[in-house]
Amino acid sequence: MKVEDLRPLADDPTRGVAIPFGGRIPWLVVGSLLVTLALLAVAIGLTQTQFRDELRGQLAHRDALGLAALVQKQLAVQSEADTANPIPALLETLILPELPGVLGLQLYDSHQHLVITLLNNPRLKSPSAGQFQHLAALQANQEDATVQLLAAEFQDGPDGPQLQVLLPLPGDNPEITLAAFTLDGSGLAAEFIRLDRNLRQRSWFVFGLLGAAMLTALGLTFLRLIRAQRRLQHQTAQLVASNRELTLAAKTSAVGSVTAHLVHGLKNPLIALQQFVNSLASDPNSADAAEVAADRADAATSARRMKTMIDDVVRVLRDEHGLTSFELSPQEVLEHVVQRAGGSAQKRQVQLTRSSWAQPRLGNRVANLVALILENLVNNAVQAAPIGGKVGLEARAEGTGEKAILSFLVSDNGSGLPDAIRSRLFQPGLTTKEGGTGLGLALSHQLARHCRGELTLQQSGPSGTVFALRIPVGSELDEHGRQ
Repeated sequence: MKVEDLRPLADDPTRGVAIPFGGRIPWLVVGSLLVTLALLAVAIGLTQTQFRDELRGQLAHRDALGLAALVQKQLAVQSEADTANPIPALLETLILPELPGVLGLQLYDSHQHLVITLLNNPRLKSPSAGQFQHLAALQANQEDATVQLLAAEFQDGPDGPQLQVLLPLPGDNPEITLAAFTLDGSGLAAEFIRLDRNLRQRSWFVFGLLGAAMLTALGLTFLRLIRAQRRLQHQTAQLVASNRELTLAAKTSAVGSVTAHLVHGLKNPLIALQQFVNSLASDPNSADAAEVAADRADAATSARRMKTMIDDVVRVLRDEHGLTSFELSPQEVLEHVVQRAGGSAQKRQVQLTRSSWAQPRLGNRVANLVALILENLVNNAVQAAPIGGKVGLEARAEGTGEKAILSFLVSDNGSGLPDAIRSRLFQPGLTTKEGGTGLGLALSHQLARHCRGELTLQQSGPSGTVFALRIPVGSELDEHGRQ
């Protein structure tokens, strides 16, 4: 994979990686749980309604069968007396103590005509044609004198609850074939109320039990999804960081190659330029002698500074590939940096201070790279500080043993970095200085990683900016410049 293929991920962390739920996990979880509970409530409600209707029908059928048994008993007594007319048996049934609350009784013949009304009930509905057809089928198949139940229907109206029972009457009397009883349904209605209450209680119990189980299962599932999403986001962030580091490494590597080429090409011409500037002479009697002398001094100073910088780079390269090995203390590194950057600080009247409480020592190869990084940071801090401002350079030790880290802090009291710069601070070509190249921080960041260290922006605001360089103790390079 090429660096160019990974660069879009550095600009947009979510591009190319599918993030579940789109960051709306809480609302999705709550909505899913509510929908699940609603569907469970609907299912339990429908089941409860169907079960209630079935139980009500069974209770009404039970009371109707009790009435049929009483009528069967009275008809059996009448048959022993050789009486074919069922009316006396029905009248005896009406006055039985086992059958209270009879509100009406109507008798029909085989032609579906109302023959006799023993107790008038204006709310009693006449049997339907389908019920009479069912009656004919029962009588055709009836082989004994058993009273069978044709229909039992509960009604709850303005006159109170009632139970209508249709009983086919056995026998060969075509004038009376069907008895329609209307009974008081208050007791049955009370049973229905108790039944509904029990069903509601059990339904709530089932809803709570199943709801808790479903919520627990769904909650655990969503919790796993949330954890998986967080891991994916963390891995995505790591991938984005790695892509940025890879991009930065590629850019700074190219810049390093160009820098090495420039150092090689500029060294000899720069020496000749310095010698030429030093050999120039000016006429002390001319009017602009002082101005010419000042320009010549500035040119000579610039040439010497450029040559010194090139010599420093060459020295670092020579030390990395050489065999000489020695150690430097953090104090010595800071003294070297202050000596190198002192001139630019004096020109801007910036107070340059240093302090060190660190004891661990650095190898000369790492110390050279650290000095280059700190010198660049100090020069930037001097330019960022106001005239007469302050720049601090501090070294401290963090941790002990193999985990010990040397921290170098470079601070200024400038106005801070713009927000647009902070997110892309170590990218090559990014600068806020007029005429700047934008390469210093990028190269310093890469040099820090070369030492297994880290260069970060620790603080930036109206009170100033602080850069932190952290180098692990024992961060040595081999003879090829590698860790």
